[in-house]
Amino acid sequence: MADRFGDKQFMMKNTHSDTNSHLILLAADTSCSAGAVGLIRGEQTLEEIHLPPEKAFSETLLPAIDRLLNGAGVRLMEIDCIGVTQGPGSFTGLRIGLATMKTLAYTLNKPMVGMVSLEVLAWARPPGTGRIIPVLSARPGWVYSGVYQKTEEGLICLQSPSLISLEDCLGVLQPGDFPVGEGALKIAETLRRVFPETPFDDDPRIHFPRGAAAAQLARQQILKGGLQSAHQIAALYLQASVAEVRWEEKQKEKSGKEPSHVAGSKKEDR
Repeated sequence: MADRFGDKQFMMKNTHSDTNSHLILLAADTSCSAGAVGLIRGEQTLEEIHLPPEKAFSETLLPAIDRLLNGAGVRLMEIDCIGVTQGPGSFTGLRIGLATMKTLAYTLNKPMVGMVSLEVLAWARPPGTGRIIPVLSARPGWVYSGVYQKTEEGLICLQSPSLISLEDCLGVLQPGDFPVGEGALKIAETLRRVFPETPFDDDPRIHFPRGAAAAQLARQQILKGGLQSAHQIAALYLQASVAEVRWEEKQKEKSGKEPSHVAGSKKEDR
């Protein structure tokens, strides 16, 4: 993989913490209605920009990256690595984010890091928060969720990301848990009713991705040897898209077979 980037030393030196302090990393999260981009140098956050839901990521992502770099005084060619969320989340948002960031990586001849969207939300919480339950909306009555714990050393996954019913998601929650994410915002009143002893903060800044969190999570992935080339980065889907569901339903009508809209985790490059 090192030969792919024409720098055999890059892969080696940037996976060690002593030299990782100078690595410049650009990351984007477009997994839900509001997105984020972040730029870091080592552990230092240089800039982060929130992408509001009012406009499509196809209109806002590249201009935001341009503003991000200008604000930090960093040239595009100075970026060492590019991170992007692979999913789960909005099909359209993920495809735009992946296509944009992979194109940048190809153009700049830079390595990439892929991230799970739920982990970006969990990473933004401080250590000692307790069990963190990221929740992203899927189809009606269903959500993407997982269970994490944030420590001084990093993020611990207690339950892997999955597509589950809203009812099952509420069944996982315990008093003292910290639900976070766009999906959690949508069920705020239910959470307050079911767990009256656990305050629920509905500040949107808590429940949408943070660019700095995405970039710092990507850096942690690098320290664990998670660098990849652009062609290795693929979308992580946990359910079929609307178009796929409709196509499968038509095939069902023709063949009389049951569709398999959710047949486990689905990871593919689109």
